[in-house]
Amino acid sequence: MKINLIIFFIALTFLMYCKSDNIQYLIENSLTPKLDLAYYAVVKSEMEELGNSIRIVDKTIDTTSTILKDIIPSFSKELKTVYWKKEIFPRAEYINGDSLASYINGRPEKYWAYRDQYKSGWIELTAPYFTKDKKRVLIEVSFFHGRSFGVSSYYLLEWTGKGYVVKEKGLISIS
Repeated sequence: MKINLIIFFIALTFLMYCKSDNIQYLIENSLTPKLDLAYYAVVKSEMEELGNSIRIVDKTIDTTSTILKDIIPSFSKELKTVYWKKEIFPRAEYINGDSLASYINGRPEKYWAYRDQYKSGWIELTAPYFTKDKKRVLIEVSFFHGRSFGVSSYYLLEWTGKGYVVKEKGLISIS
């Protein structure tokens, strides 16, 4: 009896730990579904490459440097900062982007302490740049791995009618 109970609790723990991303929540509750689906496609791709335990900065940054033929980023103040809906990736760990930005700007020692603390790294995404018809979108991702290195890449996504798929991923820089 004890063995069955132990097996049951182990299985239950495993099922709770393996809780997957919550795309259904996104589709049903989003006020900005295309925006959220674009971010979902990029983060899902990053998690497949870097692992599900990657941390995500919970707001966008606006440092896009990639220009594609029909997507030219506008660097105006019209773009608003986008904050993540954390329900989409329930297993992901989030880093407060407001705190991170304040550390970069005013307390660099605290920023580097964050980089030391989160040695497995984190990703930051830029504001999205859509074509006029919203069928294609450009998003850049920066991945920081402790103090050792960082890499920036861009994603070009295309709308399929149900979601965005990655059409192109390119390397921007490695530092």
